[in-house]
Amino acid sequence: MKRTALALTLILALSFSAVAGTQVDKVAKANPRPTEPLTPPVIEILSPDNNKTYASRNVTLAFIVREPDVPWNPCTDSNIEMVAYRLDGSDNIFLLLGYTYGKEQFFNYSLTLSSLSEGNHRLNVWATSRRGVLKDFIEKDSWITVYFNIDTISPVISVLSPKSITFNTTDIELNFALNESASWIGYSIDNEANVTITGNITLAGLPEGLHNITVYAKDTFGNTGASETITFTIARETEPFPTTWLIAAVVLVAFVGLGLLVYFKKRKH
Repeated sequence: MKRTALALTLILALSFSAVAGTQVDKVAKANPRPTEPLTPPVIEILSPDNNKTYASRNVTLAFIVREPDVPWNPCTDSNIEMVAYRLDGSDNIFLLLGYTYGKEQFFNYSLTLSSLSEGNHRLNVWATSRRGVLKDFIEKDSWITVYFNIDTISPVISVLSPKSITFNTTDIELNFALNESASWIGYSIDNEANVTITGNITLAGLPEGLHNITVYAKDTFGNTGASETITFTIARETEPFPTTWLIAAVVLVAFVGLGLLVYFKKRKH
């Protein structure tokens, strides 16, 4: 009885294998290896923008990978098989979609690249398309590279004049230097509202007394910097009292008076 059951099981297994093999052979013959060129997947980078500078160390990475062939057919159309990205050429490859062998024809992804360093960055995104079934398939890769910069450092402003000293003039030169290009420059004197300027100027007609001044600048990426606050004093010198001329005048008057006195005495005699 046992031998009969075992034999029957073996016969059924062989029969199933034969049928399955026949079906696979039919599929392979009906769907031969694709001969038409395979179009690589289309990658659209939405963010970051190429050659753009960001004033933040957190930048959004958003992109779309899509296939042009719809509706999907496993034998004639391609599908997205793998999607990945890499930052700054490092060995860390972030696999977002890995060899699913499914029928994805549209892939939309968004994430935040956090704590990026200052300076230049290079972002690579790539995807693989696949067409065909079983062992009769072809694959095609698509790459795209985006370059962007990070600048979160404010401009450095050095005030060359005035110095923290006392001036005897009410016209003061405001001279300063910047370490990078600026989209806006201004100054505030005595804590008043900012005044927009384009470069070094003369502060004319300042009143006597104590003053303070701060220079501000904004770079082309929106970072604002401030100089140190300079405190200075205006105290105009008064003209010295003309002591020499006064003495000379007194002496002259004395001589004239003495001369007149002698003259009148002689006439009297």
